[in-house]
Amino acid sequence: MKKLVFGLMIALTVFAACSKEDDNKVTLEASSYVGTVTVVEPPFTASDIKVSVTPIEGTTTMDIKMFQVKFNERMPVTIDFTIPKASYTVSRDVVNFSGENIIPTMGAGYEKPEYTVTELKGTIKDGKIDFSLKFGSFPTKYTGTVISE
Repeated sequence: MKKLVFGLMIALTVFAACSKEDDNKVTLEASSYVGTVTVVEPPFTASDIKVSVTPIEGTTTMDIKMFQVKFNERMPVTIDFTIPKASYTVSRDVVNFSGENIIPTMGAGYEKPEYTVTELKGTIKDGKIDFSLKFGSFPTKYTGTVISE
């Protein structure tokens, strides 16, 4: 009888611990951010750039869309750029994402292989998003905070 009671106590402790841990776990939801794009070389910074993150249902991938962005002074217009199917993981209170050799799309889905995304690494935590990547040969960074729509 003592063994049964002891076994039940251990089981309840394990289930209670799992439940508490799950309550603290972050999930990835569609969200939008506003922030700054910095192209490292050649140096260029653009502020008030909107980025949206949309998880793809049933997968551990997400689309990252950058709205009305310029990547250098000489660009005559702003563009919308999508980085499709970046991989992500959720670890407690942070979403980590990454990608390698992703062909971005522009506007209505035109592929831009000359700007293939490499070295994509980023995090989403506490309403903030930070990531770095290379668009083709251009090292680029983005930092933003969540906005409500």
